[in-house]
Amino acid sequence: MNKSKKIIALVLVMLLSVTLLSGCGKSGTSPSGMKEIKIMLFGDMPVDMDKVTDEFIARTKDTLNISPKFTFTPIGDYKNLVALKMSSGEAVDGVFDAQWNGMFDRLKDGSYIDLTSYFHNDEYPGLKAAFSEEYMAVNKFDGKIMGIPFNRAGSGTNIIMIRKDLREKYGAAPVTSIETLEAYMQAIKENEPNMYPLNALGSINGLYTNLLSEIDLDEKIELGIYQNPATFAEAFSGDIYVKDGKLGGMVELAGASEADYQTFPAPYNSNDAFMKKLEKIRSWYEKGYISQDIINQKDAEAPFVAGKAAACATETNRYSKTKIDTETAIPGAEIEFYVLRNNVRELKPGAIPRALQAWNFLCIPVTCKDPDSVMKFMDWMFSSQENHDLFEYGIEGVHWNAIDDVTYSVPADKKTNNYVFPGYELTWTFLWQRFDNDIDPEMLEYMKYMGDPKTTADDPFEGFAFDSTPVENEIKQALAMEAQAGVAILPYFNGMIANPRETILKELEEKRAKNPEYVEICKKIRVEAEKQLKEFLDKK
Repeated sequence: MNKSKKIIALVLVMLLSVTLLSGCGKSGTSPSGMKEIKIMLFGDMPVDMDKVTDEFIARTKDTLNISPKFTFTPIGDYKNLVALKMSSGEAVDGVFDAQWNGMFDRLKDGSYIDLTSYFHNDEYPGLKAAFSEEYMAVNKFDGKIMGIPFNRAGSGTNIIMIRKDLREKYGAAPVTSIETLEAYMQAIKENEPNMYPLNALGSINGLYTNLLSEIDLDEKIELGIYQNPATFAEAFSGDIYVKDGKLGGMVELAGASEADYQTFPAPYNSNDAFMKKLEKIRSWYEKGYISQDIINQKDAEAPFVAGKAAACATETNRYSKTKIDTETAIPGAEIEFYVLRNNVRELKPGAIPRALQAWNFLCIPVTCKDPDSVMKFMDWMFSSQENHDLFEYGIEGVHWNAIDDVTYSVPADKKTNNYVFPGYELTWTFLWQRFDNDIDPEMLEYMKYMGDPKTTADDPFEGFAFDSTPVENEIKQALAMEAQAGVAILPYFNGMIANPRETILKELEEKRAKNPEYVEICKKIRVEAEKQLKEFLDKK
């Protein structure tokens, strides 16, 4: 980056930091002589974050001598702020990042340091115990550990949260299917003119992926059709058919040819299932079930909590807080939920492919002057359940009380204003997980089910790591040309395009005809992705 661009980036970072970042609590400067580490996360600052940090310092001041300082940024602004801070070279010690947050751009730019030497290292016993060799092998990038991966058994399943009080008020049946959901949304549309029947994220993880694609996921898995491994990143996004342990076919999310579908089993041997989902979303858009501006929606739950939406597409991990916040903010509000996947809803064993691949990482920028202190802090956190629970659940006896090894209760004075930490950004582990005993008995049952190893089944792609080196230049070229040559899929995923079945095929055909070079580049990337996955499956 040239000097002028770097100055501009730094100025933007300073402006954004003033307006967007929440502080790290009331403690102010770190205690004299302590090593301060700055960790950048997204979301809202948890209540009592400063008290939890002070408790950590009290426990470790004579050993670690580390003072962690957390900053939290609204999710809608976080991606841009991370990019600006990394490009400006501002000193940050730890940064939450993810594939969906532009992490691959930072890896290619050399923004993060290689953490490989810290793992499977007797000097860091907590990390060694919590992050197995098998787990870390799946979470390497081009053979290196570039971030601490956060995942856990049963990390959540997608649900629809519904205003039970409104459903009963307007005589709608309980939501047990997409059809009954639509009946509920129609009742809201007719009776609540200032409320949208349904809210969801406007991103790729919205109406298409986290709602409608969940409906037929069980059938697909039973047929051997799986979503692409996360390590493909920009190389491939779509469905993969595994037949008798071998690669049976690959279908891109948008842009697959009819020939690609031919190798898939019925009824997924054509693009009809994909098109029907786009048509369903378009019908909701036309009927006013979703906002006309939903593509810009960056928070699925906030409008629901505020009484501006009568349902929201979210996941089990966000249910308890959203329920409490909604019922506190809206007198008389009652919340219920609907699990989208049939096999999960029926608590069937083996319903979810075991996924060691993480989608959440803590990375250490090259500007960090003391990465050892960051890793020693993380090692402490994973050295015992007591240490881990301090940051994930807060101070025992203040924010929570243990009932047994896996269940806890929340003190009465903390029911509506308690410490709630986003564990997927820093604390998730396969070793420990607790469940709030005060949540709905039905939801508690699902949470325990999701954490049960029997719930998972073998993932055919476990252990696969795509090596982008052979097509690194082609991926860069494709990304640079995508805005002009590729199909913009988000407007289709948010119902903004009329006649989506005909329109997307026409757009795809026209752009392919105008951009033959882009087509050839994408083809080369696809061939390499297919080659590596085939070789991996053939060796299993």
